[in-house]
Amino acid sequence: MSMDKETLHFDPQPGMRERQLQRRHLNPSFGVAAAVTPAELTEAQRGDAAERGEFYRNFQETLGEIAAFSGQVDSEKVLAAKQRVDQQYEQCRGLCGDNEKALAGLLRLQEMIMQAIRQGAGDDPTALKELGEEAAARQLHQQLLQHAIVGDLLRPDSVISENDLVPSLLSEPGAAVEAATNLFTPPQLDELVQKGERLLKELDDQATDVAREALDILRRHLAH
Repeated sequence: MSMDKETLHFDPQPGMRERQLQRRHLNPSFGVAAAVTPAELTEAQRGDAAERGEFYRNFQETLGEIAAFSGQVDSEKVLAAKQRVDQQYEQCRGLCGDNEKALAGLLRLQEMIMQAIRQGAGDDPTALKELGEEAAARQLHQQLLQHAIVGDLLRPDSVISENDLVPSLLSEPGAAVEAATNLFTPPQLDELVQKGERLLKELDDQATDVAREALDILRRHLAH
């Protein structure tokens, strides 16, 4: 009996581990290893649930630490808190389940921290210019993170292996592929295009329309 998505009971709001299994399952771009087993799915869902629990414990600690800030706070502590909040926002974007409240809370913390940093910069035009550039870069980064593939690729513990990178990209809708192209240098894009072309040639008529569109997007960005 074949294992379809209903049989496996995929979660509509998966975490990083299950999300990769959903990309892979019965997808010809992944070759003979495409079919996901119930055991693999169970293990992935447990891992995603455990990560979500750990995230919320850490998030509460961060809230407590920042709430304890008062008066003049050492700049190193502020910058450390900023880095931690930025990392937690990136992680939260890829968690399983509904995390909109946590994301909104992290955005508020980011703004509070940046306000404190701006106050510390005073009227220094160089510092204010750098802060403005950083704010623009952060906004772009947050827009890219709306596409789960971006966060999944950026994670230091990413479950997307080097061998699965091209099949994973070729499994994503166009807007997500567009966002992901920002993560690669021109030489890296060139390599991705070459591997993608070889893969689709091997698949021949088994190649999906999604995969063909994704490869076209990679080619277009390489040409630019």
